[in-house]
Amino acid sequence: MITTIVVGCALALALAFTLAWLLKPQLRSQIEAPKHFFQDRVRQYDRGLEDASGASGGSADEA
Repeated sequence: MITTIVVGCALALALAFTLAWLLKPQLRSQIEAPKHFFQDRVRQYDRGLEDASGASGGSADEA
């Protein structure tokens, strides 16, 4: 009995969040903001590594 209640509540919450995500673009952007922030920081870090390797003359494999 308790398992049925837990599963039913989980499904109801999943459905509610999915509907909110689909119907409210402002909420969607707020929910996905941390993902975009993280991706931007990773790109910035990767560009920094490329700039550093380019400034130092490349990798040791090229010699």
